[in-house]
Formats: sequence, structure tokens, C-alpha cells
Amino acid sequence: MYVAVDDRLAGLVCVADTIKPESAEAVAQLKALGLEVWMVTGDHGGTARAVAAQVGIDHVMAEVLPADKSERVAGLQAAGHVVAMVGDGINDAPALARADLGIAIGTGTDVAIAASDITLVGGDLRGIVSAIALSRRTVTTIKQGLAWAFAYNVLLIPVAAGALHWWGGLLLDPVLASAAMAMSSVSVVTNALRLRRFRPPASAHEVLHRPLRARIGQSAYLLGVAALALALGATFTWLSRTDQAERGMNGVLAWSEGMGMPMRPLMSVMEETDVPPVSPHDAGLEVSLGMPADVRPGEPTTITVTVRDAKTGEPVTDLTRTHQVWMHMIITRSDLGTFAHIHPEPTGEDGVLRVTAEFPTAGRYAIHTEFRQQGQMADVLDTHEVTVAGQTPARTPVPSYDVRQQVVDGVRISLDGRSRVGETSDFTLRFADATTGAPVDDLQPYLGAAGHVVVMRSDGSMFGHRHAETYDGSGRPVPALPGTQFGPDLDLHVRFEISGPTGCGRSSGWATGRS
Repeated sequence: MYVAVDDRLAGLVCVADTIKPESAEAVAQLKALGLEVWMVTGDHGGTARAVAAQVGIDHVMAEVLPADKSERVAGLQAAGHVVAMVGDGINDAPALARADLGIAIGTGTDVAIAASDITLVGGDLRGIVSAIALSRRTVTTIKQGLAWAFAYNVLLIPVAAGALHWWGGLLLDPVLASAAMAMSSVSVVTNALRLRRFRPPASAHEVLHRPLRARIGQSAYLLGVAALALALGATFTWLSRTDQAERGMNGVLAWSEGMGMPMRPLMSVMEETDVPPVSPHDAGLEVSLGMPADVRPGEPTTITVTVRDAKTGEPVTDLTRTHQVWMHMIITRSDLGTFAHIHPEPTGEDGVLRVTAEFPTAGRYAIHTEFRQQGQMADVLDTHEVTVAGQTPARTPVPSYDVRQQVVDGVRISLDGRSRVGETSDFTLRFADATTGAPVDDLQPYLGAAGHVVVMRSDGSMFGHRHAETYDGSGRPVPALPGTQFGPDLDLHVRFEISGPTGCGRSSGWATGRS
């Protein structure tokens, strides 16, 4: 502008927009974020380029009419750019609304603020850098949260598939699942809370080169949470296998599963019910026994049991544990002079189980196998007879009187009760120290029961596998959970259909338990 006095030139007044001190730093930081910075202005081209050069802007659109700013934004979008528009005037409102992200200066007009998506408090353009950096950090945190939350759970898929079964039979323990769920939530929430400590970058160099301490801190935190999760999972797994924990609900559930017992309608009532076994014929099954042809007395012999569907001939795939083992095999000599209770294990083939046994002497033996199918309350009982070649020993005489007491390993075991034919006979097994007579009350569970008892007639025509038990104050059977102690008395219930000499209890060596 010219100043004249009495029609003569007296001076020149130059008017120009002042550049805020922080503008150049803001532009440099935006470039450091990988963004292209454009200036869209209605000023003369020379003025616009001069200002752009001072602040470091490379792209200039000058002499743009107010109505054309929105079109210039649309042109950049059509070229494939994601556009963020920064403005503070009324003329900027259409462009702010048209852009992918509208950013209004807090000191600008109300119309610009209303048309924008973000409003900067104050006029410092470095707030744009802070908003973008915080947004990127937030997205990164969200991705980290998703990755770690999935990682905790995906990590347990191999565990559920049996990758750690070699380590004490570890499968997908409920404790591991709960620890993973808890720690995934902890890691996600606490990692998100770290955004509260976000500080805007102080310079373009800090944007390009994040401080080493911050980068190490980010990784160390996430790795620390992962290490804590693994430590907690391992600790809780160890604790879940203690006797105290196994007497809790998780232990009861695991115990009932190992027993092959379907859950009753009331979860609080988890009792074992002795249901009479059924024959393979009644169960629709076919059981075959495989043994070498040259079985010799006193030498280990491999016995293979194959269970097939009687109709299709296909091996069954639904065997389940009963009293914590896949199959009970009880081998007795024809004169009941020997007894063995062993447990065949799956071979990896459907319906095929195998065990190593030893026949003490030559003679004829009865091999009883007992197993259960999933969802069934009754076991399947099958009997095979085999003959071991060689010199048969003299028959073991059957006592002509009741043998009601026997001392085994320093413990005197007595069998009290009266046997009745055609109805359930109630017996009591009593345990006492053979030397002092003190009651033994620290008996431990054995294969999910207080004791296993095999009952047979002397001629082998009757076989029964029963379980000794005890009752609580409410008259309910006490589950034989790990850590539970029994004694000195155990109850036994047996039904005799016909009269005759019968072996029952430790006096015949056929009751098994743990003290």
C-alpha cells in the first residue's frame, strides 16, 4: 500500500501473513510421519510460494477460490490420496466436510469447527502431529491386544491335542484355560492403559527415530506379561494336582471322568453306582484274545485284547476309562491258587488293548476282562480260558471252613458279616495293626475306589468285581478322591445266587487297596 502526502509519495506499507514459530516444526514432523503436505490458499502465487518455502511445504495450490477448495480436495482423493484438511475459516468448511478427515483450528470459526471431525484446542499445528501419532499408537495397541489375546488361547491348542501329555499326562487343564483367559484380559487392558502415558513427539527426529528406551519398554512389557502368564499357568497347574485341589470341584469332575461315570442331574450328588456287568453278547460286542502259541510258565507273555462291533465286525472307538483305567484284566488259575489284577492299555489302534502278564505255573487259567463304553453305566464282562503247557502243580485245597482273617504286610484284615443266598449280603472289612491292634485309618484310594474286591466260587462258575466303600454322615458314599483317607472299616455288598465255597477278600489274595 502506498502513502501520499499532498499528492506526493510519502511511504510504502507492506502487509503480510505472519508465520507462527511452530509451523515449520509441525510441517517437518508431518513429513517425518510419511505424509505429503499441501498448501491450498487463495493468495497470490508468489506470496503462497514464499510462505511455503519458509515452512518447508513442497506442494502449493495458490489463487484458489473459496468455492474451489472442496474441488481440489476431491481431485486429490480421485488421485488415490487419503486427504486430511486443516482449516479455520468459513471458506474452509466445504473442504473440511469433503475431506476424509477434517481438522479445525480451535481458534477458528464455529462453521469450520462444526464441519470438521477433529478440533485442535488452541492454534498450535503440532497438535495435528500429536493426534496422528496417538491414533497410530492406538491402532498398534489394538493389533497387539488382538495378537496376544489370540496367542494365549492358540498356545493351548497343542496342549489340548496332547503335545505336553508326556509331562505327567498334562492335557487342557481348566486351570490353564482360566489362566489364559485371565491373562489375555490383563495384557489387553493394561497395554491399553499405557496409552495414558503417551507424550507427543518433541521433534521430527523423534518421530523418525523413536527413543531406544521406549522401543525396549514396549517389547519388554509384552514379553513380561507373556512370561507372567506362563509362570502362573505352570504354578496353577502344579497346584491343581495337589491333594487339596483334587478334592475340589475340578478334581471331582476329573475323577468322575476317569471313573467312566456319566454325570447325574444334580452335580452336587456324584456317587458311584455298582451296576451289574453285561456280557459282550448283550452289549452287541465281540471280544477276542490274542496270545503267543508257546506260552511258558513264569515268563512274560503279551496279551492282546480286541473289541469289535458284533454286527459290523469293525473295532469299536468308544471305549472309556472305568475306575481310572481302560480295562481290568483278572487272571486266576482254575483252582484259584493264583491271582493277578492287571490293566491293558490302548495300543493306538481302535478297539485294541495290550498288556504283559505272567502265568506262574502250568495249568488252566480263566482270564476275565472288564471294560466300559462311553455313556454306559454298566461294564462289559468277558471270560476266556487258556491252557499253559507244562507240569501242572497239585491243586490248592479249598478250606472247608470260613477264612475270615488274614495278616498282610503287618495289617490284620478281618471280614465280618453273614452271607445270604438270593439277596445282597453286607460285609465289613476291618483293618488293624497286626502287632498293636490299633485301627488303621489312613487307607488311600486305589483306582478310584476305597478297595477292589474280586468274588469267585471255588469252581470258577461265579465271578464278581466289587468295590469296597464307606459312607459320610448323611449316608452317602464317599468318593475316593486323591488325598481322601479311609478306614478302619470298609463296607462291601455282594449278592450270592447259589450256595457253595466262595473266595472273597484278602484271605484269598483278591482284595486290592492301598495303605
